Amino acid sequence: MKKMLKRKPLRLLVICAVICAFITTSAVSAHTVNAAARKTSVKLNYTSLVLIKGKAFNLKATVKGTSRKPSWSSSRSSVAAVNRNGRITARNYGTATISARVNGVTARCRVTVVANYKYLYKKFLTSNSRNIKWFYMLNVNKSGVPELITTNSGGGITSYNVYTIRGTRVVKAGSYSARGINSSRPFFYYVSRHKCLYASGWTNTIGGTWGNLYGMSGYKLVHRYHAREAHYPKSVYYTGRTDSSARKVSKASYVKFCNTYFKGYSRYSMKKNTASIRNQAFR
Repeated sequence: MKKMLKRKPLRLLVICAVICAFITTSAVSAHTVNAAARKTSVKLNYTSLVLIKGKAFNLKATVKGTSRKPSWSSSRSSVAAVNRNGRITARNYGTATISARVNGVTARCRVTVVANYKYLYKKFLTSNSRNIKWFYMLNVNKSGVPELITTNSGGGITSYNVYTIRGTRVVKAGSYSARGINSSRPFFYYVSRHKCLYASGWTNTIGGTWGNLYGMSGYKLVHRYHAREAHYPKSVYYTGRTDSSARKVSKASYVKFCNTYFKGYSRYSMKKNTASIRNQAFR
């Protein structure tokens, strides 16, 4: 019994020594990992990509602070797979996140896999060449596939149709109108910082003008901002999301609103819907 009592303190000392050694080793390891992570940086050459189904793309990682190579992974390999060298293969429609990880530091790229929109738009324009005279392809919301903007002619009032890709089909997102557009070669306006198409015009008899911004929400074209003014029989000003929901404001508020949303637009001349121009635009 006395021998057993003498052994117990010894065992306790051994156990404590083992635990202390484990804690010390873990702390050193954690410190080493944290130090390595602080020194390591990972940067990808793209943070977002749009790939056509069936296509491949080489994503490149720039690693600093270590000689280790990144480990690659995909959040949805069924949509976009990635190998150990960063080569992405677009497998199916949808969105996946590709990650490159080194020493606990991760860089990510959002990959959207879409249908061959160039082929679909070209086919659509060819089959509708009698009804669509002018077109332009622009990524309105700077995400996913570009939209196809079309019109039949310019002139006093120009009507535009906006199309997008849903699955493997060309679908109409919406329409809008503008005034004062060149009839010989129509054009449209786009405000990049708000990701919106810009339309403006005037109202006869009351000396008024108006402006609208239209953006994409999913597969739909939606009204984002509206402003209008009239000067007969007296000057009035309105701002808001749409013409029906706009509220009367002061001239100062109106000017500020217009400067915020309607300035800094770019002008895009549309392309004629002929076989030769389609072949050039969608090659």
